[in-house]
Amino acid sequence: MNGQSRIEYPVGKVLYESPGWITNVRFSPKGDRLAFIDHNLLGDDGGTISVVDLNGKKSDLTERWASALGAAWSPSGDEIWFTATATGFSRSLRGITLSRRLRELLSAPGTLTLHDVTSGGRALISRDAMRAGAIGLAPGENKERDLSWQDWTVPIDVSEDGRQILFIEAGEAGGGEYAVFSRDTTGTSAVRLGQGSATAFSPDGKWTLVLRQNVTPPDFVLLPTGVG
Repeated sequence: MNGQSRIEYPVGKVLYESPGWITNVRFSPKGDRLAFIDHNLLGDDGGTISVVDLNGKKSDLTERWASALGAAWSPSGDEIWFTATATGFSRSLRGITLSRRLRELLSAPGTLTLHDVTSGGRALISRDAMRAGAIGLAPGENKERDLSWQDWTVPIDVSEDGRQILFIEAGEAGGGEYAVFSRDTTGTSAVRLGQGSATAFSPDGKWTLVLRQNVTPPDFVLLPTGVG
């Protein structure tokens, strides 16, 4: 509402608002608070494991994870179980207490997502196989080519002459802050420009505007696309 995601309980009583998005809202077994994942940036699944009580007092139990999806209370209500990772997308199952004691419960190859926890302590978890890529057609050519670079290539912009693409690597190769690359659409090797979330080439193609999301407050910087 009004550009904000919010938690209301009961309907009409706002407990928490965020300019980002909110997932996995779960009542505690006692019904005295709600756990949720607070994603501070729209379109980005990075976030913190948080709780809010029925008076609207919100607490972040963890630092921001690079990828966090799936959360539920443990049967006893003394922990929140969740799936998250500090870098890339290889989420593992973890537990955090209200006093912020963190432990790892399960690690496995791939990306884990917690869906629910039974009263007996069994967790419903999926192992997700995900990949993102880019396909492009260079000027003067008549056949598309795969321009993906590593495991999670997200195309952002194309230069005005169509000869360069700007993209980020948001998976394991991108690290916790993502990595910014440019690449010739003829398929030559990509050039790493820096860290952050790219938004656009400058009109002359000499710069790229990058959002740095892991600083407080988030800010924008210009990165050169060439030497210097």
